[in-house]
Amino acid sequence: MINADFKCEYFATNDKKFTPLQTTFTADCFSDIITLNYIQLTENSPKFAFKFWSDYIENYSPDIIKAPAIAYWGYANRPGRTNGDRVENFVPWFVKNIRCIPTLSEKCETASSVLLNTEEIKAISGKYLPVFNGPELSPDWKSFFNFRTSLELADYLDLLSKISLDINDKGSIKIDNCKKIQTIYYALLGQCANWSTDDIIKVEEWASTGFLLNTKQQFTECNTLKYFLDGNEVIFQDQYCFLMLSAENKKNSNLEK
Repeated sequence: MINADFKCEYFATNDKKFTPLQTTFTADCFSDIITLNYIQLTENSPKFAFKFWSDYIENYSPDIIKAPAIAYWGYANRPGRTNGDRVENFVPWFVKNIRCIPTLSEKCETASSVLLNTEEIKAISGKYLPVFNGPELSPDWKSFFNFRTSLELADYLDLLSKISLDINDKGSIKIDNCKKIQTIYYALLGQCANWSTDDIIKVEEWASTGFLLNTKQQFTECNTLKYFLDGNEVIFQDQYCFLMLSAENKKNSNLEK
């Protein structure tokens, strides 16, 4: 049953083990297992994975590959052996456990790590986060992959870190990233009033080594940046580095928090 088209790990998962009473049985025979030709070649191969998934998604629905397989187990003439039990099929297991999904960051990831390629997510994430690199998905395909549909706090902090490292030859921010940063600030300002204690700790830990943009278009360590809430920092005559904020973000009621 196990050959080049399947990974041995698939047959060792917990849903292939059954404990009707005290004895645990491992399924040793299967039916209705479905795989796809060349799917194994998508692992950590973003260029091939892009072509593979684009072709299949655009020409087929996920109905066949998401149908359950049947696992047979236990003693002869017992229900586990004669009727078997439904288990997750190979392809759904593969996308959840193998880095086979192509992303805009030019790496392959497991489906649970990947963000859906909506225009909004692509605009803010760009190449920095694992956004799905492929065609627009139908509702059925969205349900099959179950990609993430929104950014979390960790994503925003990761974005800020990666943008701060992606600078031009003069050490300044790339023009395309100026708007991105303000969009990230806007999102964080909207969320911060509802941050949990754990969230605040995450931000504090990030800020201890992180860099943010100053008004000179340079990235500066957070613990050296200042912000003048009640006026214009020009009066300090460049003695300090001040945080760069858009006019909209300067007016945010959560800014001081």
